[in-house]
Amino acid sequence: AVVGKDELLVAGGCIATGCGATTAVAERWSATQGRFVAVAAMPRARANAPATALPGGDALVIGGCDEKGCFADVSRFRAASNDWVNVAPLSGPRGYATATTLADGTVLVIGGCADNACATVLGGGERYDPVKDVWLPAGAMSTPRAGHTASLLDDGSVLVAGGCSAQPCGAAALDSTDLWQASGARGGFQSGASMNAPRHHHTATRMPSGEILIAGGADGTDVTRAASEVYLPHAGRFLPTARMAMSRAYHIAVGLASGDVLVGGGCNPATCLPWAEVFSPQGLPSDNSDGGLDGGELADLGPMTPPDWGAPFTVSGGPHPKLFRTGAVACSTDDAQDLPCPVPGWPAQDAEYAPDSRPMLPQTDGTVKDGVTGLVWQGGDDGKSYTNADAMLHCSNLSSPGDWRLPSVVELMTLVHYGNSNPSIDQAFAAAMPTNYWTASPAGDSQLLAWTVKFDAGEVVPLLKDSPLAVRCVRGKLAIADAGPDHLRLAGPLTATTNTVRDVANSLEWQRRDDAQKRTWQGSLDYCARLDLDGHHDWHLPNVYEQLSLVEFASAAPVRIDPIFDAPHGDIYWTSTFNEGVPTLSWGITFNLGVVDGVTITGGGYARCVRHLQPADVTGSGCGCRVAAPDEDARPSLLLALSLVGAVLLRRRGAASCRRR
Repeated sequence: AVVGKDELLVAGGCIATGCGATTAVAERWSATQGRFVAVAAMPRARANAPATALPGGDALVIGGCDEKGCFADVSRFRAASNDWVNVAPLSGPRGYATATTLADGTVLVIGGCADNACATVLGGGERYDPVKDVWLPAGAMSTPRAGHTASLLDDGSVLVAGGCSAQPCGAAALDSTDLWQASGARGGFQSGASMNAPRHHHTATRMPSGEILIAGGADGTDVTRAASEVYLPHAGRFLPTARMAMSRAYHIAVGLASGDVLVGGGCNPATCLPWAEVFSPQGLPSDNSDGGLDGGELADLGPMTPPDWGAPFTVSGGPHPKLFRTGAVACSTDDAQDLPCPVPGWPAQDAEYAPDSRPMLPQTDGTVKDGVTGLVWQGGDDGKSYTNADAMLHCSNLSSPGDWRLPSVVELMTLVHYGNSNPSIDQAFAAAMPTNYWTASPAGDSQLLAWTVKFDAGEVVPLLKDSPLAVRCVRGKLAIADAGPDHLRLAGPLTATTNTVRDVANSLEWQRRDDAQKRTWQGSLDYCARLDLDGHHDWHLPNVYEQLSLVEFASAAPVRIDPIFDAPHGDIYWTSTFNEGVPTLSWGITFNLGVVDGVTITGGGYARCVRHLQPADVTGSGCGCRVAAPDEDARPSLLLALSLVGAVLLRRRGAASCRRR
């Protein structure tokens, strides 16, 4: 709550996981000193208690809960003396409520829970008069609400939006609103316009125009959302607006002096977020006092229902080759992650081709063996940092049995687990850090750069060789058929037909020439899933490992894709693997740079589609000879391929290596 002169009071909260303990400690941010200063502790420890500023600079902390239950206590912070005093209590225990200071200085408390498990969700409000020190009933909403928002409008009414009517919260998420309006000392509620979708634990921020920005929250399946909408008080309805860059709930939002809104923190199902972003109201329609928008009638807004994507797409074909299984187990949309597959409108995603995991086998000597590639890895690294040269010496000097060495970029990429984040590696590995690890592969012919793999999410980027980075050593040999220059490619021998390119060793058939159209991630998923090429209908957008298998990392040449492919573009190509832990990003590969990175899914990228060869297809190659069907269990594991900024695609004539009948 803001107290005194533009100062901030922070009081109470949880001090243990699961809110198993609470605190009464309070602090005050001093604008003049530029730091927090201690103030007297509250009369009792509490969390999930709404707080609001009172006229004159004091603040009110209302109800709340501790590990034992919720209570009705109300405490007033006196800014002049930096201390607390108890005032009139609520009519009953209440936590998780909202508190809004009205224009006349009274405080409206709405909804919440009567107990710390929210077994009883409250549907009424109470209004506090700080002069008379009394609470009066303020009416009942159309439904009980917790996890809702309450926003003071210019006309003195309060918009109460969303929340949950019961526990578990997701199944009881609300898209409805109530409007509280003053009437004497009490006031009352009436039903308002519905939002475009249910949401709870979102934010509602008043903008200078008087419009209310509703951002994020979780939906009826408890999946966090990036979708946002704006409430237009005069028009009396909600208008969809730009999505956040990241889906989040339990975040905060603050209106800035510029008129923008700063949104920060919060969580999604995969992780809690350290990132912030800014919403600009520029371009929003004017909410005219006559109830119209930009002079038009309400009907000018058009339908507000979300698009109907129809039934989920049914994938055909078997799972990804064992070498190219990423670990992805869930699907995504443009504003939500970790959804059950399939998702209507977002077809043929990585995780739909299950199973999608590779065996990582802990050994008795503390190492981990990759059951597909046969490589043996250190089970845990030493937590130290090395330059690239020192990293090579460190691995070669290991005293444990075996010929240890620093892995190549292709070898190290096979450890990335795209279903995990921070770190993005199988749990068989101990002490893994979400940071960059060295490889022995120089970035092209550069004397200064070498490739690294970052295990926060799975990026592959070159860094200066004198950078201090982590190391994980390897022993054994990665067997890859015709793996390109210096054996730094995952794809096997490539043979061409008129319209396709076959990698028979890995049971893949590729679209030889893409259609040169840039699309969003969703558009690219749909394009490949519905492609009809050479009489086949089982195409899909490749996952990150399948796409990376085409990239060649020669030690003294630029990264490239084999010129057997027609007219490849030096730009982003989408994969079907979303970026776990970073909502609204999907993995993309830039063939003229070789870098693997997350790309905003509403941006533009190319699509080169792939299909899994079926057993009847595997024995026939595109060069008119017979190739032995691969042994899946012996097929090497997937790896990513990268390149250097400024690298040029080289073109050469390539012929498949075939065994004559």
